Amino acid sequence: MEWQDTIGHIVQDRPRRRGTDTVSRRRAITESPGLSRKADAERDFGRQVRTIVTRLLPEGPPDIRAVAAVMRTSARTLQRRLHEAGLTYAGLVQDARREAASRLLATSDQTVGDVARLLGYSDPAHFARAFQRWTGLTPREFRRREHGANGVGSPASPRPRRSLTE
Repeated sequence: MEWQDTIGHIVQDRPRRRGTDTVSRRRAITESPGLSRKADAERDFGRQVRTIVTRLLPEGPPDIRAVAAVMRTSARTLQRRLHEAGLTYAGLVQDARREAASRLLATSDQTVGDVARLLGYSDPAHFARAFQRWTGLTPREFRRREHGANGVGSPASPRPRRSLTE
């Protein structure tokens, strides 16, 4: 038991280093210009990845390896940098799809099915469910609200339904 007492005294008698308390650490983090630049770089990195994902959406669900290749890095390095920025690849893909879907539904007269395919969905119903989860509105309800709110009037006229006799 003597060696434990000796270690206990050494630890207790050791002077505390300056700036090791929690308040000092928080202050250093929030006031450090280097960390602010790092946070800006991480946000820019996330934006860059989301931009690439958005460009790749029409080709189908973007694979992380394809995005990594465009960025001239490995998929693992891309994942690590996203993790350091507090982001996930799946989250960025979802954000890119949500933003593109909202923009396409508000500004184009493409059908919901066309928008779904442009965003890499294999089935328009999958897209409609995801869109409703994101916004609380179906794609058609969103389009009606957006066109009404922008003073554009009604969206592109609906396609006439074919009768079974044609």
